[in-house]
Amino acid sequence: MSGGKSIVVVCFSGLLLIALLANPAQGALNGPPPPTVSAKLAADPVTFTGYCPVTITFKGTIMVGGPCTIQYKFVRSDGGIKPVQTINFFAAGSKAVADTWTLGKSYSGWEALEVISPVHLKSGQANFSITCTPKPVITSVGHEHYGYPTGEFTVVGTNFGTTQGSKNVRVDGALVTHYATGWHDTYNTFGLPVPYTPWEHVYEFCIVDGSLVISNVFSQRFLYHYEKVIPGEGPVGTEVSLTVFNLPASPGGLVLKIGIYTMTVTSWTGGGYGKIKAKVPPGVPLGEHDVYLQKGSDVVSNKNKFKVVLPTIKIPMEDIKRKF
Repeated sequence: MSGGKSIVVVCFSGLLLIALLANPAQGALNGPPPPTVSAKLAADPVTFTGYCPVTITFKGTIMVGGPCTIQYKFVRSDGGIKPVQTINFFAAGSKAVADTWTLGKSYSGWEALEVISPVHLKSGQANFSITCTPKPVITSVGHEHYGYPTGEFTVVGTNFGTTQGSKNVRVDGALVTHYATGWHDTYNTFGLPVPYTPWEHVYEFCIVDGSLVISNVFSQRFLYHYEKVIPGEGPVGTEVSLTVFNLPASPGGLVLKIGIYTMTVTSWTGGGYGKIKAKVPPGVPLGEHDVYLQKGSDVVSNKNKFKVVLPTIKIPMEDIKRKF
């Protein structure tokens, strides 16, 4: 019997020991309750109307009631989810967080701040709305001389706006100061605000609103231009004259062509109303041929016609008198 009591006591004592050991271990597993956590988020700007793309900035705050490590992420109305980020708090307090979202079209949506550890919660939705104003698009640039060297330039495109406001055309960094017929939604005509150089220079055109470039940048160079060939016809060997606007002081690789033939230049004068004199070379067939400037393999001017005709045969008066 004594052996039986002893076993009962030992078992009882073992049970007590197990119970005593179990309670502290259970407390260690549960740990202290997590500190209180809250989060808020706001969009800046809340509404936007203007040229896109535009970047919305989301400014948020995470607040905790005690030391902890916070894991959080940003979620969006389009289903987008940003990577999880971590902030360590060594005491109760708050820390700022931020995110951005860039959009290129009209859109209404929201972004929220989601805490995923040590508790799970989500801020209220930071709502925003974007209305995009169509940006101007330059599709071409035209140029007409109208009988004087610089002539007028016309940018053609869409969404320039029916009123100019603070918008302007910029050419190589210089703003246009005068529009020939006012401001139009699909075109604008003006004098070039920078010195004009045909072919050798590539001009860059864009539309700005204040200091902001709001259109594409359209690059183009322009042909040398002359009005006509004087005279307009004659036999091989005829000397012709061309008044070429903004002609450089020396050829610099420019050659004057008639059809596929190179003309023999007899005089070259540069300037706004520059002038070239040249002779029709031997071998050019009878008929009309284009006269133009060429540099390398490029045709660098407009073209006008010259007609090669048979030479006029003059019969001496003495011969005519003998016949009669």
